[in-house]
Amino acid sequence: MTAPTPAPMRVAAAILLMLAPLCGQDDAKFLQAAFVRMDADKDGIVVRAEFPGSDRQFAAIDADKNGKATLAEFSASEVGKGLVRARYRSKDEPRERTTSKELMVRRFDALSRVDQNDDGKVTREEWNGAEIAFFELDLDRNGVLDKRDRSEAEAEAPPTAEEMPEPKGDLYGVDEWMRRFDKDGNALLSNKEITDKWLRAALPFGDKDADGSLSESELRELLAEAMRRREQGNVRRQRPRPYDVPFDAWDKDDDEKVRQNEWMGPLSLFAQLDADRDAAVSRDEVLRYRKRVLGNDFVERFDLDGDGKVTLDEFAGPTGAFRRADRSGDGTVTRQDR
Repeated sequence: MTAPTPAPMRVAAAILLMLAPLCGQDDAKFLQAAFVRMDADKDGIVVRAEFPGSDRQFAAIDADKNGKATLAEFSASEVGKGLVRARYRSKDEPRERTTSKELMVRRFDALSRVDQNDDGKVTREEWNGAEIAFFELDLDRNGVLDKRDRSEAEAEAPPTAEEMPEPKGDLYGVDEWMRRFDKDGNALLSNKEITDKWLRAALPFGDKDADGSLSESELRELLAEAMRRREQGNVRRQRPRPYDVPFDAWDKDDDEKVRQNEWMGPLSLFAQLDADRDAAVSRDEVLRYRKRVLGNDFVERFDLDGDGKVTLDEFAGPTGAFRRADRSGDGTVTRQDR
């Protein structure tokens, strides 16, 4: 399961966005609304599979240790009290938030990370997040996250602003673009002068003064942004994928270990997985390997565009929590901050 995090940061980040319209209510009603949202089957209790936080947080709520959390337990717990505190901190720092519908569409963009067999669908077995998160994304309730769910999410989300086209082909320097297209020598590139397909399509995004042309400074900024986007695309395409270890198929004697004589994958990988050096690979060792490759930390959970950084817009939780994570104070959270 997810590694313990400072309570109640994770559950606050997951729930506060859902409850933004309820901030005018008193604390008791606020916590009741939070509890109802987590109670997926509406039976008046929240079990571990419904709770979006960590094992440690759920244990802190489940006072009688019966595996079920009641509203009274949730309200009296440090997790509930921390959620209320986070609510008031967020009130003091208003900002434009990513809506839940917009965030849902972005989550679908990141599903390829857990699509183990690359069939364009994510089953519950492939999913490595919380049960409630899978439930919220499975809009047609068929037990699979696929194109139909994404289409429904896109239909409900507000229209997105048109984005700058992704650069194709060579990106020349400012001087070279000017040499090619500035036919009248006025140090401006107009739409009529530009014959490059990408640069013509990107012109409206670089034309800051809306005069219908690109100055040298505007062109320089546009090219810098295009290069940044190209590098982001390269990062996403180069994201590592774990080797698929069919543990049950290889564990011929069902002893919960795949030994060297049963192993049918790369020998170098066997050595990496065998952390305790007992000449066998356990199921836990395979799971730890998958988490290491796929990533299971703050950055990997919230980095929606795959650039290795989490912005405040991507985090979509309490501003105070983000600022505490951003130790360098540069407006992004990277692994160096952790």
